[in-house]
Amino acid sequence: NPTRLHYHLQRAILDQTYGISTNFITIARDVATNELIAWAWLTRGKYMPYADEEMAVAEFAHVDLRLSPRQRITMLAQIIEQWIAWCDLHKIPVLSSTTIREEQSAFMRLHKQYGFSVRGSFAYRRIKE
Repeated sequence: NPTRLHYHLQRAILDQTYGISTNFITIARDVATNELIAWAWLTRGKYMPYADEEMAVAEFAHVDLRLSPRQRITMLAQIIEQWIAWCDLHKIPVLSSTTIREEQSAFMRLHKQYGFSVRGSFAYRRIKE
């Protein structure tokens, strides 16, 4: 539902504007054309029902599917690196990422390369012990 997405994304942008540590929304543009080629959204303040540690949760990571597979993986790797750094900066102990894509093996392998524990389409990483 695009309207629902726009509503929540606009609220997150507003929250980030006035509270820099509440959400982390990033974009990437093509240098030559200035066209949007990727964007990502990470939010904090989530908890599992059985744990008292705060989590940052990846709400969205989108890369333009017209890019080559290598370019898409590179962009996703940069997004994950930024998420890890943001969690470290704001002392968020756990980072969680999921996917609903049918083809998810490369995305989940990328998470494993960054030290995430992967369970099906869910990945989580403890930022610091």
